[in-house]
Amino acid sequence: MVSAYILIQTEVGKAGHVTEMVRGIEGIVSVDPVTGPYDIVARAEAQDLDLLAKGTVMPMQELDGITRTLTMPAVPVNAPLLERRLGFTPNSRDLCCTGAADLTYGELSTFVTALHEATDGRTAYVDYTALMPSSAIYFLADLKVGTSMPEPTMFLWFKSDVDTFRRQLRAAPPECTVA
Repeated sequence: MVSAYILIQTEVGKAGHVTEMVRGIEGIVSVDPVTGPYDIVARAEAQDLDLLAKGTVMPMQELDGITRTLTMPAVPVNAPLLERRLGFTPNSRDLCCTGAADLTYGELSTFVTALHEATDGRTAYVDYTALMPSSAIYFLADLKVGTSMPEPTMFLWFKSDVDTFRRQLRAAPPECTVA
């Protein structure tokens, strides 16, 4: 189940009409007019992100009087790390990563959680991995990046980049290396 808040901007004078129209859209749980840069806040629920987008958000965007929407999936604070980083709850049996390693979301969740716990808040350097780009691992595992260049050194093509990387590593060596 996915829950999301949807901020809605309307044309001048149409907030009341749009509020009533949004209430009739499938998946809408609540609708409230607000003040500020947006005119309406709606809360929606759907079985998954695809249904939320196609069954709720897209029909909403077609309503007369809506000029802009911003959809923000809600993730509980106590949700597993991968869910918090992705912004939704995936089916743990679904395939998420293909290539060198075919992983399900459940396997990826286990990996990033173990990696996050192993680094224990220390700065990390993620070297080349066939699993996914290093920057994705930094993000999904919520790691502290040890340098300003999160991709592996094999992707540094210019001498000036290599020199900068070396200076940063000497000045503040990462406390963990993931390879």
